[in-house]
Amino acid sequence: MQKCAILSLFFTAPVFSNLKEAQPVELHSTDASAISGALSVSWESRYVSEGRDNLDGDALWTTALEAGWENLSAGLWFAKSYDQDYDEFNFDVALSKSFDELEVYLAYTRLEFPFDGSHDDEVGAGLLWSGLPLEIELAVDVYYSFEADGCFAEFTVARTVELSEFVHICIVSEDVTNFKLARNGSKGSQLFICLNLKNLN
Repeated sequence: MQKCAILSLFFTAPVFSNLKEAQPVELHSTDASAISGALSVSWESRYVSEGRDNLDGDALWTTALEAGWENLSAGLWFAKSYDQDYDEFNFDVALSKSFDELEVYLAYTRLEFPFDGSHDDEVGAGLLWSGLPLEIELAVDVYYSFEADGCFAEFTVARTVELSEFVHICIVSEDVTNFKLARNGSKGSQLFICLNLKNLN
């Protein structure tokens, strides 16, 4: 089993006046009262997804724009590595529903890789449970890739610690399993340590 530790730094700022508080580790969170949105920039020491290190240990810069209305959300995500020739663009839409401390969702993602001209389409489903002590969250996600004709399952445990109104540290542990989706690193676990710096407005 492949294991690795990842350090991520986030800066999040509002793009709409009625912005909900945006935390990158909160999966598919929605605000039913009005349209909301957030712009975030992050740096990751390693780009690990689907149980594999995509850049062989190199870092990744990402920019994300997210918007939500009632149970519907959409996002644009762009990533680039300055250590090698790699860039990636994602567009996703998701429909979610909350039941007290349980949230379920369905999602579609379009992935474009300009550096080599490839692309993919993925559909996913998952659930998030936030009813554990110490504000620990559990999530299970399953994705299907049309290009690879394979599936990817992910189990996540997350905990966010608020150091101040503007600085949060999040600890995320992920365990992943691939079914024909990734040729290398078909199973693996990773630990994310994230520093989330919120806007000072």
